Amino acid sequence: MAKRYFFGLMLAIAPAVFALPEDRDQPIEITADSAVINEKQSQAEYTGAVVVTQGTLKLEGDVVNLKTNEDGEVETFVAKG
Repeated sequence: MAKRYFFGLMLAIAPAVFALPEDRDQPIEITADSAVINEKQSQAEYTGAVVVTQGTLKLEGDVVNLKTNEDGEVETFVAKG
């Protein structure tokens, strides 16, 4: 199980290594079958064929959770599946 987790983590991190510097300035686009957004807790959960893109970066998963900071900027994405 630990090997799978490590391998999955490496696959998730790998695209960031090849990101273009200007990707940070691009808007984040999310498509999913459904979403639950909790503004009070500054988090959201997207489910069903989720695709997150920002510039040349692309993240896919069955479930993607995100957390924003107090300014509404995305701090973290966690993809599963």
